Amino acid sequence: ARDYNENITSIKEEAGKYGIDTIVSVVELGYGDTDRVRTVVKNSSVSALQVINESSYSARGRGTPLFDAVGELVEQLQAVPDAEDPDVSFVVFTTTDGGENASRNYSGNDIAKLIKKLQMTDRWTFVFRVPKGYKSSLMQYGIPEGNIQEWEQSERGMLQSTESTKSAFRGFYAAKAKGINATDKFYVNPDAVSLKEVKANLVDISKEVTVYEVDATWDGSQ
Repeated sequence: ARDYNENITSIKEEAGKYGIDTIVSVVELGYGDTDRVRTVVKNSSVSALQVINESSYSARGRGTPLFDAVGELVEQLQAVPDAEDPDVSFVVFTTTDGGENASRNYSGNDIAKLIKKLQMTDRWTFVFRVPKGYKSSLMQYGIPEGNIQEWEQSERGMLQSTESTKSAFRGFYAAKAKGINATDKFYVNPDAVSLKEVKANLVDISKEVTVYEVDATWDGSQ
């Protein structure tokens, strides 16, 4: 619950900072003691999102309908009036403490096809936070490795994941402000970035720099 609250606060701040209109849908999977999906917020302005009460949040779910949750979110987001606008971006962000085991409406094959189709538009980004050991299975459905974070299921692990996620959203909004509509490196691992990639993204600022020559014998006196 604390993670959710901190992340929506961060998203609100970044949306305001860059003046990017942001619409949000929120679904819960395996809510309460069920194995179902329910919509909590449907296509609402991010400014209207409210924090949730930490003491009332429940995670006793009997199952993880992961594919149904992703499919439901995609359906809702595709229903926004400007869904086909080439300048509109979508981020489907999922956090789970377990693997898929309860979906009724979407199969793994359905989700893989859907994700592939939407990612090809360069406007859809799919991000997953999963327990350790689940990354490889998600990559089979077409999720880029850079968009998957494995988190340790402990208070410390959740805190670390919260901070890296807030940082990732800051990076996404900064890129969006520059016209970049999607990413396959939401969670950037500096060790995985090659020198070639770094050089390709460098900007030449030599014309903006003024060099002053200083006499090497100058002792600082007036």
